[in-house]
Amino acid sequence: MSNSNKDLFDRWRDATSIKDEDDLPKRAKKILYRVLGILLIIIFSPLILLILVFAMLATV
Repeated sequence: MSNSNKDLFDRWRDATSIKDEDDLPKRAKKILYRVLGILLIIIFSPLILLILVFAMLATV
């Protein structure tokens, strides 16, 4: 794994990990980041798959 990817994943984990010393607005923000990340995966995964299928059909 390259260093830039490791940095990106470390930043994402730090942004979404909830610690005991976090206050309520900070906890809510971190939970929102988690939910948005999951929603983006749910939305864009089928779109990318659809684009790939149409690209395969166009080459046949």
